Amino acid sequence: MLRRATLAALLLGVGCKEDPPPPSEPAAEPAPPVPLPTTVANDPTHLVIHHADQLDAVDLEQVRILDLAMSPTDQVGHLDQIDPETVCTRLDLVKLAARVPSLQRLRISGCQEAVHAGLGALGERLRVLELADLTLDGVTIGNLARLTGLHTLTLSRVDAGPDPLLPLRALPLRRLVLRELQRDSEITTMIDLWPRSLTHVELEGEWAGHTAMITLSRAEALEVLELRNTRVSNFSLNQIKGLLQLREVVFEGSTFNDKSPLYFKDLPMERFSCTCRRFGDLGLRSLRHSHGIRRLELRETAVTGAGLEVLGELAHLEALVLLDRDLGEEGLGHLASLSKLTLLELSGPIADPSLAGLSALAGLHTLRLSHPELDDRAAPQLQALTQLRWLDLGGTRISDEGLSALAALTELRTLHLDHTRITNRGLAHLAKLHQLEELSLQSTDVVDEGVAHLVELQRLHTLRLDRTLVTDAVIDTLVQLRGLRRLNLAHTVVTAEGVARLRSLPALEVLELTGIRG
Repeated sequence: MLRRATLAALLLGVGCKEDPPPPSEPAAEPAPPVPLPTTVANDPTHLVIHHADQLDAVDLEQVRILDLAMSPTDQVGHLDQIDPETVCTRLDLVKLAARVPSLQRLRISGCQEAVHAGLGALGERLRVLELADLTLDGVTIGNLARLTGLHTLTLSRVDAGPDPLLPLRALPLRRLVLRELQRDSEITTMIDLWPRSLTHVELEGEWAGHTAMITLSRAEALEVLELRNTRVSNFSLNQIKGLLQLREVVFEGSTFNDKSPLYFKDLPMERFSCTCRRFGDLGLRSLRHSHGIRRLELRETAVTGAGLEVLGELAHLEALVLLDRDLGEEGLGHLASLSKLTLLELSGPIADPSLAGLSALAGLHTLRLSHPELDDRAAPQLQALTQLRWLDLGGTRISDEGLSALAALTELRTLHLDHTRITNRGLAHLAKLHQLEELSLQSTDVVDEGVAHLVELQRLHTLRLDRTLVTDAVIDTLVQLRGLRRLNLAHTVVTAEGVARLRSLPALEVLELTGIRG
């Protein structure tokens, strides 16, 4: 994980030449026998804690997302650093509530007594809550009922207690996520508490089967349904036929097949996602009845390029994500008939590294190609996609020669070239992409001279150079990119003295510097 911090924090004391102060006298009290781990999240407003004592040394004023990952399940990887017997001992949620004025999202795993004593103190400010590895007993229910601003609740590995759930009815809940519960858990019945406000339900795990779907059938306001690795089969999908507001369905698991889309063919479906190895070309034919679909995501399926012909009947399709399949020229040719298609994401091994047929998709605005075999032979196909604004070629064999085709893509705002074969010479082809705002060159052979080609890209606000070969000499170019807000130089050979010069960048908010020298 990349360490992230505000510019002020990272530059504090950088480049100081004074002699260090003499060591202070040892403290009278012995140091703790086991150090506590510190987890640094990608987002400076997102904090993960594995032991209550960690909270003492942290400023929580800016924290909006807090994960109190304290159950044994969440301690994996940290057991050599903390005392599991004292993880929750000093957790006081009442005191914590006073220290987190900006908190909107909270996750708590374990620490049932602390939840009993103070969860309700967070009052109306909390919007999103996950409880994990707990029992939903009467005291916990009472605390939940006090969170009157809550709109999203996730319960993971939570046991049902004997107490009624009725006090929760007053919550303005819109989204409910139930994960890895006990088989046919009574917790499912809480869906009945919000038949007119609940718009999004996610069920995950083999605990959920036909009984859960019967309860779900009464959620008349439901718009989004996610079923992930459950026991729900086509027979149980009959229960969704009456959910007349349902617009998005996510299926994941081996229980779904080619006939599964038929159960929502009369509903106003706009988005469908299926991670289903038993879904193939016949499944696409079943899907053609859902004429209103705008976004389609298919992962780990048996779909072929030939089978994509039927997508021509989905006249409103705007976004297609088709992973782990080789469509071939025939498949890409079928996509050309989709006049509204603006987003395409493809992955998996391919037989034709040139991606013949791609150039026909001239209306694309967003394209991600995760094909390890894709190389410079695809350049002519890419060059024709002049409306592209977002392009990700990370992990492909594109090199400097292929990058020359990108010079024609003058509408590009975002470009990802991580783990490709580009070098300094290739970056010269990007010099005229004056609309570019985000560029990622992680793990490439780029050096200082190559980055110098980017100096005219004054709209650039995000630049990733981590794990490249840049040195302090790159700072001369970086200080001229006056709009930079996010910069990643992690695991490069830049030094603390070089980084100090970045103070002159007026908009820089975030630096990532893990592994630099000094």
